[in-house]
Amino acid sequence: MTVAIEKPEQTEKVVPAEPVKPARKITRGMVVGAILVVWLLLFAILRGKQTLALAAADLTGLHRWFNDVNDSIGANRNSNPLFLYFFNEIRLVIDNLMTFIQGLISQPSDTRPVPTIGWLGVVGIAGYVSWAVGNWRVALLAVAGFTFMGLQGLWQESMDTLALTLSAVLVALLFAIPLGVWAGMSDRFNRIVTPFLDLMQTMPTFVYLAPLTLFFLIGGASAVIATAIYAAPPAIRITAHAIRSVPGTTAEAADSLGATRRQALLKVLLPMSKRTVVMGVNQSIMAALAMVTIAALIDAPGLGKTVVQALQSLD
Repeated sequence: MTVAIEKPEQTEKVVPAEPVKPARKITRGMVVGAILVVWLLLFAILRGKQTLALAAADLTGLHRWFNDVNDSIGANRNSNPLFLYFFNEIRLVIDNLMTFIQGLISQPSDTRPVPTIGWLGVVGIAGYVSWAVGNWRVALLAVAGFTFMGLQGLWQESMDTLALTLSAVLVALLFAIPLGVWAGMSDRFNRIVTPFLDLMQTMPTFVYLAPLTLFFLIGGASAVIATAIYAAPPAIRITAHAIRSVPGTTAEAADSLGATRRQALLKVLLPMSKRTVVMGVNQSIMAALAMVTIAALIDAPGLGKTVVQALQSLD
């Protein structure tokens, strides 16, 4: 009989692993301290350099460059293809739109043809629309407001302001609604467009005026474009929010029924977000009304001119 002798199993020697050192975490205090050190260093190096106010006649290199650009644009405005076929055409379209609305609703004068609507038509339409979308109290307020403008001798200026506002809101919504829908349906586009909207809404209103007059000259076209730029961001943001607020189950139900992306947008998303989109339109109108008065500084017609003249004459 053969007896099997089992060899004792050899135990492996376990080497203890070295403790893992935790990564050094950069705290907020360290960041603040680094910024403070850099600030003190720059203060010691640059103290008293390029920090004093310039005299009225002094110019920096940047000022001279901007003056050269301004002179170059003024000299080549009617020969440069970019102005002939782009900027000048945009200015012509905007001017024609505003002139059409002015001639439609303004009080007739020696320099204007007899309008189609006139003051009585404007008051009647304003009262009817206010009653249709609101109630009789809103209609009464609208009629009283328009009548008061006429009684104060400001009908022409009021209608010019209304024409400027309508033109700017139409131009703004022409781009704002599609961009808002796109931002609502695309996360990537929403991330791209958000910084631009933040910049448009945080820039002081006066900043829009000077660059636009450089390309579109002073007058109604520059005022309409500046007002449209100022009025577009609220409509874009609110439209995007309206599209994103539609319940996901509703969109999934449309997809399960075989609806295309376009059908889902036109028959599901937009109808369900209509009330919020209208709120965005309302905010754009309010922003436009806030901007048209300031646009008088670049020779925009309307009540803004009356305000500017009153401030200049202290009367």
